[in-house]
Amino acid sequence: MYATLISTSTWLVLKVNVDAATFEGIGSVGVGSNLRNKAGAFIRTRSKRISISMQTREAETIALKEALTWIKKLGIKKCIFETDSKLLVDACEGVQGRSFFHTIVLNCVQLFKHFEEVPVQFVYEYADVAAHTLVRATLFMSGVDSYRSGAYFGYIDY
Repeated sequence: MYATLISTSTWLVLKVNVDAATFEGIGSVGVGSNLRNKAGAFIRTRSKRISISMQTREAETIALKEALTWIKKLGIKKCIFETDSKLLVDACEGVQGRSFFHTIVLNCVQLFKHFEEVPVQFVYEYADVAAHTLVRATLFMSGVDSYRSGAYFGYIDY
């Protein structure tokens, strides 16, 4: 098992909400992630638009890959990744197939190795309005945007 589905946890205090949006009319996708603490307070966010046309399932998987890469660069070893793609969560549990989607999932699985534990869990879209809104806004972007809260990141208890 590559990722672990969990409903509650006391040791993981950071959550990363991941989402994607496809903009078929202009041949691009938007991906974004919100990093939150245990109380749900915003810490950081990252989003970008990628000029490529793909299906939603691939876009959601690219969003997870981008989030894993970002969190790895921040040096965080334990956090929960949340996505509204049940298909992606299931694929992370047992990667099988040779499609473009499965190739990206395999890339995510390789990134999992850089973390102590990588729970990936399903959340309904309405449960993460912030990430959904973030990726919709990438339609008007031309690169990568990253924001952080006023709190110094080094003092976050994780």
